[in-house]
Amino acid sequence: MRDTSAFNEPDRRITRLEGRVTDLEEGYGASILGLRRDAKGLRLGQDRLFGGLNSLGGGIALMMERLGLHPIGLPVAAPPTEDEVDDAFEADNS
Repeated sequence: MRDTSAFNEPDRRITRLEGRVTDLEEGYGASILGLRRDAKGLRLGQDRLFGGLNSLGGGIALMMERLGLHPIGLPVAAPPTEDEVDDAFEADNS
């Protein structure tokens, strides 16, 4: 009878390798999903922050007006544009 254990070893190694690749793919997918979720949370928080700052500025201007003071001009808070984000990203990674 022939010894076939030498033929089975590559199959076992391939199976282990396939399992490891699957683990890496699942881990990578979970990492990307986590990053996307974190980014979405930050974007929601940022939108709330800008909205709150702009409401606060408008409220201060209204109070100053009612107190008879000349309201100061407060700039409107706005998130960065896509170009500003791209430029900052390039500057950090060059």
